[in-house]
Amino acid sequence: RYLDAAVVLVEANRKWMLDHGLTNAKALWCGVDYDQFYRPAKKIEVGKKSVRLLAVGAFNKYRRYDDIVRAATILRREGYDAQVTLICKDIWNAKDDKKELLEITEAEKMMAYVDFRFQGATEEELFEAYRISDIYVLVTHLPPPRNGYSWGLAVIEGMVAGLPAIITNTNDIREALVDKETALFVDPRSPEDIAKKVKLLLEHPGDYERIAKAGQEFIHKHMTWDVYAQGYLDLANIRK
Repeated sequence: RYLDAAVVLVEANRKWMLDHGLTNAKALWCGVDYDQFYRPAKKIEVGKKSVRLLAVGAFNKYRRYDDIVRAATILRREGYDAQVTLICKDIWNAKDDKKELLEITEAEKMMAYVDFRFQGATEEELFEAYRISDIYVLVTHLPPPRNGYSWGLAVIEGMVAGLPAIITNTNDIREALVDKETALFVDPRSPEDIAKKVKLLLEHPGDYERIAKAGQEFIHKHMTWDVYAQGYLDLANIRK
């Protein structure tokens, strides 16, 4: 009752605010330094059989990095040279979860094809990872009752860097993006679905480029820090 206004990330939280009596609430998608991360949307060759998947985020089991590794395993079994870069700084010292992920990778015979960055990455290394990768994968998932996850900046950075994104259909960023238009959605905890969508992008270069460009253009229009700051200014004007 002491609040004049609130800014939240997603529409569900705005509705929560309204239900609890705060009528001046605004949902604002987070922003990205567009010019810093921008690269032309990627193009791929017809018949491309090599692919590097990228995921970025502080390490924990809910990132579902194991699903990405297993998806790459499926792709390799089907004749693709699939590799994975995981920039996953272990800030919580999650020893048991890290051990489990490495054991899964070993069991899948994928150790030679997965680049683990448990130490994180410098800005230069991050930019290079975006440059050499082909697809950004965001499959972070918390089980019910949350049944999903919010989103961080990394997927937006990757899209600005020209990568098409594959995301879980329970992730909060689905509120902003559209399946088959600005990203591809997959079921949570489904390596098979991830692999299927990767193949779709590789087998249809036109769709690869179209989705990469559309995602990039959407972010330029709706998710820069200028847009975010203007949202705050608009809220301040409403208060007047």
